[in-house]
Amino acid sequence: MKQKKTYIQFQEGDGTIYMLEDWVTLKHGGDPDEKFDPVQLQKGIEYEKRVHTEDVEVATQIAKGNLAYNKRFYEYLERVEPEK
Repeated sequence: MKQKKTYIQFQEGDGTIYMLEDWVTLKHGGDPDEKFDPVQLQKGIEYEKRVHTEDVEVATQIAKGNLAYNKRFYEYLERVEPEK
């Protein structure tokens, strides 16, 4: 069975549009919410909606992909990218 590719489009502050082939999201985006820390997942969804997409479903898939990579991804991100 051929794996379907997911393309995520986002726009940077300078107007540059990127298409991102996100294999981690493909692999973990459909995982059940219960697999992830609920606080981290909510932080991730909020962050991804603010930065990459307004679509809650896409934001959730991206967050799950990031949390599969690092279960405290958004805690780390808060330390390296503090809000202004």
